[in-house]
Amino acid sequence: MKNAVICKNCSAENSIYTHICTSCKYFIRDKVSNIDIGETIESIAESPSTAFKKIIFSEHKNFIVFLTILFALRILILSRFVSLILSESAISTTPLIMSYLSVLSSVIVLFVLISTLISFILNKKDYKVRFRDIYSLNIYSTVPNLFAVIILFPIELIVFGAYLFSNNPNPFQVKTTIAYILFSFELGMILWSVFLNYKANYALTASKSVSLMITALNYFLIIALIIVLAVTVFFI
Repeated sequence: MKNAVICKNCSAENSIYTHICTSCKYFIRDKVSNIDIGETIESIAESPSTAFKKIIFSEHKNFIVFLTILFALRILILSRFVSLILSESAISTTPLIMSYLSVLSSVIVLFVLISTLISFILNKKDYKVRFRDIYSLNIYSTVPNLFAVIILFPIELIVFGAYLFSNNPNPFQVKTTIAYILFSFELGMILWSVFLNYKANYALTASKSVSLMITALNYFLIIALIIVLAVTVFFI
């Protein structure tokens, strides 16, 4: 087992999420029942490795539905921006609620497929992993994007108003300096999420190369989803 935890009492190999040795019943670590979302988000900012290991150890993956709903909102916003880049028209003919439901269902399907695929591949490669751990790590690594929804997006709406989703003029023409500053923060949130996804995969596999490949696959598929949504949901 490539990501095994060695029991200090009998030296037996155990899966990373096991807290009692399967061989001698020695307590390998403390039992973690639930995820405290406030404590976890704070820990992700301060010590990602510790936070992601606790997420793996947790028996109940709390707040996964809530975080998925918020991440879908982030994907909706990014898809809308991409649709403006790919089209001269700034008008969407799809009702907002329908657009969001389409994005939400697409995000859920994508995360389920990613988690299923990665768990299948890693188990075949002698890594002991679980689907629910991978899904949880993926969604918790998107926390910076959730900050963007809760903090950055309202600021952008206040600053640019109706011009936020406009091509003529676009936000960079309306208030150039502020637009570039906010764009930098947006990019920073995305890059931070990519970094956290790598740290999450490393906490699970303890392999830099495997973690990089999984992270690259995750974000390739997420970017592909954003583009597909941009050209379908918003009817370019």
